[in-house]
Amino acid sequence: MTFNESSLSFSFDENWIIKPFDKHPFYQAISGQGFKGVDFIGIYKKETLVLIEVKNYHRRSISPVPPNITDILGSNPPLVNAFIDKIDDSELLINTVYKYFQRKKRYPIYQFLWRLFPKELFLKRKWAFWSKVYELFEKGGSNLHFVLWLELEQEYDLLSKQEVSIMPSKLQKVFKNYFTKPCQIYIASITNNPYQRNLIVENNS
Repeated sequence: MTFNESSLSFSFDENWIIKPFDKHPFYQAISGQGFKGVDFIGIYKKETLVLIEVKNYHRRSISPVPPNITDILGSNPPLVNAFIDKIDDSELLINTVYKYFQRKKRYPIYQFLWRLFPKELFLKRKWAFWSKVYELFEKGGSNLHFVLWLELEQEYDLLSKQEVSIMPSKLQKVFKNYFTKPCQIYIASITNNPYQRNLIVENNS
């Protein structure tokens, strides 16, 4: 399954059940209340929850205007709080969707089916997908991944090569200090893809 986001194409193979979170009907129903979810939410290899936020600061070939890099400037770049807010809001959205399905009259039947059969058999159904997402988020640990997909030029007028090169590790350190829930944090890119065998990302700009 392939999606386009920020002039990048994301091709997820059969190991993923993936949703463009910020375009999902559940998200759109409450986004007007000030919530901002991540770009993608998915279950990877049936047992890992992955939340992906995409930021592409490459120059776009279709635009003569250089990329706006104000989000990645300074000792505490605005991108830090933007990513943290989107993860926090995504957790609230996951809880909201889960509670929505719990109120459904058929939910006891769903629970009964889950006790009888492996949950993985139902993951393509909405109620099963969101229940599994909630379960994995609450559990945390190595099967909970927060991913900032960050595409950068080698350098910018306001950022040297060295500053650009250390930015991923700098951001990862900040995020590890913030998130208290046990999780794996990745600053990913086309050249640093933690899912490279199962996710192909290409630059369309």
